[in-house]
Amino acid sequence: MGAGEQGAVKTALITGGASGLGRVHALRLADEGYAVAILDVNEAGLRETASQSPRVHPYACDVTDLAKVQQTVSTVIEAHGPVDRLINCAAIMPGGLLLDHSAEQISRIMEINYVGMVNVCQTVIPAMVARDEGEVILYGSTAGLMPMQRFGAYGASKAANNFYAGLLIAENRSKVRMTLVYPPAVKTPLLDQAVDGPPLLNSRLGRRFLAVEPESVVAAAERAVRRGRKACWRGSSAWPAGFLEPAEAAAGAAEAPADQSAPARQRRRAAGSARSGEVAFHPMAVQKAANVAHGLPDAVAVLHQPEPDIAFAVLAKPDTG
Repeated sequence: MGAGEQGAVKTALITGGASGLGRVHALRLADEGYAVAILDVNEAGLRETASQSPRVHPYACDVTDLAKVQQTVSTVIEAHGPVDRLINCAAIMPGGLLLDHSAEQISRIMEINYVGMVNVCQTVIPAMVARDEGEVILYGSTAGLMPMQRFGAYGASKAANNFYAGLLIAENRSKVRMTLVYPPAVKTPLLDQAVDGPPLLNSRLGRRFLAVEPESVVAAAERAVRRGRKACWRGSSAWPAGFLEPAEAAAGAAEAPADQSAPARQRRRAAGSARSGEVAFHPMAVQKAANVAHGLPDAVAVLHQPEPDIAFAVLAKPDTG
């Protein structure tokens, strides 16, 4: 794009744009007329995404390398103009027990998922704040809210994402709109990395009820940031609350079903509202459901929402068939 066109076209910068959520965001924004710069280390994936729209421009970049991030952002701005929309999707999601990981593997997960987010945000957002305009979508994860067996390293990195992004948004006094997205499991190549993750995610039950389509997550995130929402809870009809170590007897199991005689407003306040599909479950509801699962080996508490005003916890066992 020439310099004379920069004022007429908005620019988006997306990390992790070679596949998954990043690719869906890139193609959606390209269809809206954005000049979209996608960053990733997967050069084949970058080319594949870019081949689907002339408005998508690929840049090979390792987000853990701050100097490379700064250089790439400068190149993007020179070619396409100031960044109007930043979306951070770059992540890896290996599973496994913590002591089965090497210290180097755990550090690498933290570097890509957390340090990568920090490098990109600290490079791009100050200029947006100085201009007092722009939109930012940052992907945290529900996996960073509750400890899940076989997701210790990944969950710790996403907890760091959640903490950093949440405070970044809370401290923002500019007109830049920032949204932190807490998706559940999403049907992207990232999920395929979790072969050693929580068993339920790879079961028929998990694939059917716990994983959501990337297009629905992206649509919810786009609605949220444009409405000025600081958080976006995009859930499925059922949602994992925790894979926990056996400890106490499941004394709280009887608390799982919600009190269906309570007024709808009280149930929404307790379990979270999903009227628009944008907000699915409040973290306090996650905590309550996890308490139900506590002490049940290989069990998971699942939040089920059959109707917009009703949500309750269901105890499920991994599918062994």
